[in-house]
Formats: sequence, structure tokens, C-alpha cells
Amino acid sequence: MQTGHYSALGLSNDATLEEVHAAHKKLLRQFVQRHKAGQPVSREDFDALENAYATLGDPEKKAEYDRALYGEPPLKTFPDTEAAASVPEETPVHHTLEFTGSGGEYFRIWIVNLALTILTLGIYSAWAKVRREQYFHRNTLLDGSSFDYHGNPIAILKGRLIATGLWIALSIIEYFFPQFYLIALFIVSPAIPWLVVRSFRFRARNTSYRGLRFDFHAGYTDFFRAFWPYILLVLAIVLFQTRMFPSEKIAAAQIKRDISYLLCTLIFPVLAYALAAPAFIRAFKRFQINNLSFGDSRFDCAPALKAFYLIGFRTFLIVAAVICVISFSFTLIFATLITMPFIMLVLFLAPWIYFQVRVTNLVWNSTALGRHRFTSNQTFKELFWIAVSNWLLTLLTLGLYWPWWKVRLAVYRARHTTLIASGGLDNFIGEAIKDQNAIGEETTDFFDFDIAL
Repeated sequence: MQTGHYSALGLSNDATLEEVHAAHKKLLRQFVQRHKAGQPVSREDFDALENAYATLGDPEKKAEYDRALYGEPPLKTFPDTEAAASVPEETPVHHTLEFTGSGGEYFRIWIVNLALTILTLGIYSAWAKVRREQYFHRNTLLDGSSFDYHGNPIAILKGRLIATGLWIALSIIEYFFPQFYLIALFIVSPAIPWLVVRSFRFRARNTSYRGLRFDFHAGYTDFFRAFWPYILLVLAIVLFQTRMFPSEKIAAAQIKRDISYLLCTLIFPVLAYALAAPAFIRAFKRFQINNLSFGDSRFDCAPALKAFYLIGFRTFLIVAAVICVISFSFTLIFATLITMPFIMLVLFLAPWIYFQVRVTNLVWNSTALGRHRFTSNQTFKELFWIAVSNWLLTLLTLGLYWPWWKVRLAVYRARHTTLIASGGLDNFIGEAIKDQNAIGEETTDFFDFDIAL
């Protein structure tokens, strides 16, 4: 006999906990395969599957559900419930992410998105983003279950129109009324934090796992509390530049080709930004992650500031080495003509990949979700090879290799990211699912939009 949640999983009412886990993974794989084959997957069927697993995959909830069906649990339920209860609650279980997509599949999505975006003069890019995000989310698995993306293309288009309108307005003022540009910049700048916060909230609330959505809790004032030192720094640099190096003197220096004067206009802001960059990146990552939640569990990211500055210093040494190598290579005519493009590609990628790998590992290894934590073990050598080969293949194929590039990166990053669930992931999802209704479609409003590409 099949009833309710058991029917959604294709099981009889006396199914064991192990049979529930096996059925959920089997059906989820079937959904993924149907999606890959281009067959529509009903949202109702997917929600029914995840809700059924959220109940029957948790020993306590399963026993409660069985009592509601029978008045007392069926005999086969007792051993599984007792066995699950005998496992120590704090036993850590490692769940490494898995990406199941392929370059060929994504190429078909990408080429259609590109063609329609060009034909509609960019308007279709919002719908293209939804298709892209849904493909990557639904092919990213954690413990056999996929993530999902629910973004509304209209909301994404609305955000991009707002951001584009502000950029066009500032460009017009800068070109036709340069004397008012600084004033316009100060007037428009307060809108930037609002755009960023709404975009983060939109992305979080439209991302789900096992039917439960994420949420982003920061508001407009939270942004200023997190970034006020850096906002003041930018304002100070802008005021210093306008006073010490007015635009008319810079224009005169350009006419006279006074390189020393032009370099002086860059040295101070570059040094100031470089010294503040590690602290800013740490503050940005903490703002982005610490305001994120899944159910009633908040993310917590606390990387050491010293570690960011150490990464920044080592990256600076790599950049210095790159400059020295390029300067030496330019003295060799043969190298300049034959191999210089390849040398430039490899050398410029090196510091960026090093910085990216170290920061990613540092952030994820310092992040927790309730009692559970994350680990990341990316390596410079592996990601550097992926980046170099991706660039070369993309150049050789005139850009057509791009979908395979994105899939290779997704596969690598998933394979090197792990969630260590304390007491098991099923129990955690069972606890979090209680707050599912608090974060749903009703949380969206007119001001929810996304500005990211």
C-alpha cells in the first residue's frame, strides 16, 4: 500500500529508512536525466519528492508520520529508527559537491542564449541568465540532491535597466557637463549599496536545496556599518586627486607628454587601494556570507585578517616577478615575436589564479553553517593548468570552447568543496525544513531584482 509521502517516493508504507534514502537518490537521478534529455520536470513533482524526503529521511519525522498513518509505527520502522538514533549526533559526515553537467549540454543552452540575446539587442539576456543558472544549479549535487534556481527574468531585466540607466546618466554628465560630474557621482553613489544588497537578497531567496530556500538578511544600514572605512577612503582619494591633480593640469601633461606628472597622479591612489584591498575583500566576503542563512541556521565566516594580507603580499611578489620576466622578454626579439603572446597570457594569469585559489580556500575553510562547516582544497597548479588550457582552447576555437570552460571550472570547484555535516546532513535538513514557509515566493516584492551578469 502507498500513501502520501511514501507514494511520492514510490515506496510501500512499511519502507525502511535505507529504502527511503535509496528511492530518493534514484528518483532525483531520474529527474536530472529527464532534464538533460530536454523533458520538462514538473515543479510540483520535484517539490513533492523533496518534501517527502524531508519527512521520511529524518528518523524522528518518519516515526511521527508513521504514527499518524497507523496509530503506531510499523514493525520495520523500529530497527531503522533505533539504528539511526544509536549513531552519535556529532558524528561528522563528509559530503563533497558533485557537478553532473557536460560541455556539450551547456553548449546547446549557451549558443541559443547568445543568438537570442543578440537578436533582441540584449533584452533576452535576463532569460538567458535564468536558463544558465538553472542548468548549473540543477547539475550541482550535494548528497545526491540538487540545488535549484527560481529567479524571475523580469526582475533581473528590471535590475539591469536601473543599473544601465544610472551608468548612462553618469556618462552623459561626464561628457557634456564635466564640471557637475563629481556632484552627480555623490548624488548617485548612495544608490549603489541599495542595488548590491537587493541583488544579494534576490539571489539568495531564489536559490533552494531540497525545497528549502536561502535568505539574505542585511539591509541598507548594514552595508554602511560594514564598509564605512572604505567609503571614506574612496572619498578621500577622490578629493585628494581633484585638488592635487585637477583635470586641466592632467590634460596639459598629456599634451606635453609629461610622463612623470602622469605617474604621480596614479601612485597615491594605487598604493592606497592596494594597502586597503585585503581588508576590503575580507569585509566583503564576511558581509556576503555572514548575512546568509539556510532555514534558521546562519552562515558564519571568520577568516583572519592577517591571512588576507599574507595572501596579498605573496600575490604582490608574484606580480613583481611577472613584471621582471616580461621586461626581460621584451629584450629578446625572437621571444617577443614568437612566444610573447603566450608568455603574457601565462604570466598575467599566474598572480590572479594564485590569489583566487588562496582566498577561496581561506574563506571556505573559515565558514560554518550552524554546527556544520565547509572545506576547500583547491590547488594553484591544477587551477592554473585549467585556466591556461581554457584560454588557449577558447582562442583557438574563436570563443566556441567557452561552455566547456565553464563546465570544467564547475566540475573542479565542486570536487574540491566539501560540507562536513555534524550528525549527518539528513538530520540538519529535517531541522531546517521546519522554517521552509518563512522563506518562499511571498518574500519577493517590487524592489527585488538582480544586477549581476
